Amino acid sequence: PGHVKLWGSYLEPKCARALGERSYACMLSNYSRQFLDVLAFVVEAQTDKVQLEAHDSMPAPKWNAEEEGYVKHWGANMTRSIKAQLRQRDGFFSPACYIHTDFSKAGPFLSGMTYGQAFAKWLAGEEVHLDDSCGILCGQCSSVLV
Repeated sequence: PGHVKLWGSYLEPKCARALGERSYACMLSNYSRQFLDVLAFVVEAQTDKVQLEAHDSMPAPKWNAEEEGYVKHWGANMTRSIKAQLRQRDGFFSPACYIHTDFSKAGPFLSGMTYGQAFAKWLAGEEVHLDDSCGILCGQCSSVLV
């Protein structure tokens, strides 16, 4: 509840009514998505640097086997959670990169596109469901096309 006030968060009214005293959970898409009657385009790294380091106390990459296993599991959970919330006409862009907000014209790339190019295609009515399936930290995350 404190984060709602701290961040001045908007809580979708139908969700807030349905969850009552737990309305703060409406900040999370796995609770609020069912109450939203709009299409969505999700942009999210499979391994989110801020969430892993700041919220889960993971060290920076150069992980030992146990830490790498945790990150693999975390990435699989992230991917599964995103896909579970999507509707058929929703779009997504989810590279196997260790970033948080570093999405730009310079990368990362999926199918040769940045998130902006993928979003433009989706906005024009094309189906855009892009994610890496190569594992962790293996996406084309820089501006250099190889």
